[in-house]
Order: sequence, then C-alpha cells, then structure tokens
Amino acid sequence: MSSNDDLTFEIDPSRLPQLDSQGSNYPVWRAAWTLVFQSVDMWDIVSDGKAPAVTAATPASAALSAQIAQYEKDDMKAMLMLISAAHPDLVFLVTTTSSAHQAWATLKARFRRDTDRDTAQSIIRQFRQLTSLRYDMIYNLVQHLDTFHQT
Repeated sequence: MSSNDDLTFEIDPSRLPQLDSQGSNYPVWRAAWTLVFQSVDMWDIVSDGKAPAVTAATPASAALSAQIAQYEKDDMKAMLMLISAAHPDLVFLVTTTSSAHQAWATLKARFRRDTDRDTAQSIIRQFRQLTSLRYDMIYNLVQHLDTFHQT
C-alpha cells in the first residue's frame, strides 16, 4: 500500500475554469483557483500577501534575503497563474497591480457579489439562471452541460 506522499498530480491549466470577462463564473473560478494555489503552496501569497519583513531592528541576514527572493519569485509565478486564469479582457486588471495578493483582491472586489453567500436572493437568482438555460442543437452538448454545471 502506498502513502499519500507517493501520489503525484499535475495541474492542467486548460482543464481549469478561466474567469470570463463578465465574471459570471466567479464563484466557480474562485473555488477552483483557491485549490490550485493551495496545492502549489502559494495560497498564503495570494490570500494575505505577507512577505518576510525586514525591520531596522533586524537587519537583513543572508537567510532572510533568500526568503525575500523566494517570496518575490513565488509572487511572480502566482501573478502569471492569475493572468492565465483570466479572460484576456481582464488581464489589464491583473497586470496593473503590484502583487498576486492585490490582483486577487482586485478581481474579488470587481466580481464578488452578495450572491456568493447563501441567501434567499442568491438561491432565486441561481434558480432563474438554471431555468433559463436552453439547449440549442447548434451547440455542443458537452458545452451545454458544462454551462449547466458552472451555473
């Protein structure tokens, strides 16, 4: 029997949701990308953006400098991941921020709605979205089902 440490898993970005330009899939996108950032140990960078601190009382040591350099490298990777996770129309929102945390917060501020919470209004809105879906023979059934699942 193998342990969980033996389990390897690769993330295929093409299989992950991309935030659409209107943000209509924001709740699904946010949940999926939160898991991605957690799985690659970058969630702390994206969620709180706290870099290793250098203060006047504690001058930068070689170890702290290495931590800061690694943080900056990981922040840049997280920014690139966010760029790939957003519709081309939204890339400007991501690239005009100075960190992955700010980019995440900007997208959250733009697309998070009160409907992300479990309220009567969100349930009604979701019900309306589901009941208004119609399958058109012109489109692919798989795409229709994906839209249904995202909704």
